[in-house]
Amino acid sequence: IGTNLMLVAFYGMYILDDLQAAGADELPKLFVAALSVETVVMLAYLMQSRKNTKRGPAVAMEAGKTPTSVVSRIVARTTVLVSGMVALLAGRDLFFPGTILTFIPRD
Repeated sequence: IGTNLMLVAFYGMYILDDLQAAGADELPKLFVAALSVETVVMLAYLMQSRKNTKRGPAVAMEAGKTPTSVVSRIVARTTVLVSGMVALLAGRDLFFPGTILTFIPRD
């Protein structure tokens, strides 16, 4: 959610004016609209899921599908790495536009 909001702010503050002057602002407006809709949907889901947190009886999970299984750990690490990099780059572009991070190859 935070990354989406940073990207919307980045496009709104830095990119949209230049593209609008060149007459090429249709695609970025669609991108900002899609990010905004996605953020609203995620916030609505979070608000609704917290409201309906009725716990049922404990159910045993299948072997190999527990939170500590290898597949779950791989998925969690991949999600954290990808989301973290997107958030880092979006934050860098928003707060320090034009800055190059030397530890990222080909940045």
